Amino acid sequence: MFKRVFIIAAVKLVKGAKNSFKEMFKGSGDQRVRAPLLLGLIVYLEKELSEGRLFVSSPDENRGSAIALRELYIRMFSPIKFFGRQQKYGAQFHLVMVAYKHLISQVDSSQPKVKAIEASRKIAFNSVTSYSREVDIVLTNEGEEWLELKSLQMPLNKSLLKEWTGYPSKPKRGQHIHKEFFSDFLELESEDEPSLQKLSWRFQQFVSQDKKYKGPKTTDLKKIKLDERLCKVPAAAKSDVKKKTDNEHVAHTKTCESLFYSMVGVQNTKAIMKDFLDNNLLEGMEDLINAVE
Repeated sequence: MFKRVFIIAAVKLVKGAKNSFKEMFKGSGDQRVRAPLLLGLIVYLEKELSEGRLFVSSPDENRGSAIALRELYIRMFSPIKFFGRQQKYGAQFHLVMVAYKHLISQVDSSQPKVKAIEASRKIAFNSVTSYSREVDIVLTNEGEEWLELKSLQMPLNKSLLKEWTGYPSKPKRGQHIHKEFFSDFLELESEDEPSLQKLSWRFQQFVSQDKKYKGPKTTDLKKIKLDERLCKVPAAAKSDVKKKTDNEHVAHTKTCESLFYSMVGVQNTKAIMKDFLDNNLLEGMEDLINAVE
């Protein structure tokens, strides 16, 4: 069921519960979403889960998503020293987006539903090698839509955006983001009728609780030429790109760069919170939300 590391973290949280809850509500200076707001979203999601409205996949995948949801709770309230800053704040952004995507699907039936989270999807590079991709949020309408989430602070650390040089082997430190995006776009382009709706990447736009840290804007992504970094085809993947998409790697890269900012953008956390208020979720927390820039 739960991975060993999350069980250990849960035990540590329980042992330190007296102080943990004080720290939880207080939040650290670089907190990207206020803790009381997160707790309000947990109450909402648990209610929706218990009433069978959250997650609309197979029974097995629904159970896996429920476990992944509880693992998010543990990561986002654990001390930074346990999982690291990126895991902690990434989990908070992930939770906000699960709640947001579920809410808008409930108030507008034309919007895709949350099918699963941390869901494994196979991407075949060739007849021999494949990649078990864990998608942050899988949405479903007529078909599946993949939503990948990143919570990075400015200035963007280019060491996290290194080229994946070991294709198709395990990426080295700092190459994971390139591997994920290259694989996602390769899978999209291999379809008979590629649809941009299937793939979305969102970087969290935020200002920290102490106002010292912020997330990127779209202009920041463009400034470091993120499209060129993530659309680059690994040297060893060129022949597989040709076989899988019927396009030479140069054409594949150009297509990727031309469509990049239709797939990749930023998500403003405060705007989401205001949507929650408009739909009577997080009622009474207006002051906390207005304090967020």
